[in-house]
Amino acid sequence: MSGRTFKVVTFVPPEHLDALADALRKIRINRLGNYQNCMSWTQVTSSWDSLGEAHPFLGTPGKRSIESECRLEFQCDESRLGEAVATIRERHPYEEPEIDIYPLLDPDAL
Repeated sequence: MSGRTFKVVTFVPPEHLDALADALRKIRINRLGNYQNCMSWTQVTSSWDSLGEAHPFLGTPGKRSIESECRLEFQCDESRLGEAVATIRERHPYEEPEIDIYPLLDPDAL
């Protein structure tokens, strides 16, 4: 990889995990040595309060939702970051997907 590296995290309903992961693999989100498209996911329970004007994929506007989701995370080279975020927004079923982006330190520089 060249340039800075970031950790990208999003939360997706389990039934949409494979489609989103496949879309990210198609754009070759990362390369770690002799490996490519490395990502991890974990089952989590999430909650949110949908405001009255929301159009939630899961839940009811004006009510609290508690749902099972997958936390999908991967490292992403700076040169792929814009495309990765665009892919998540395009392929994610939520009206407003959470996308967290964290800059990473180079472990070889420590």
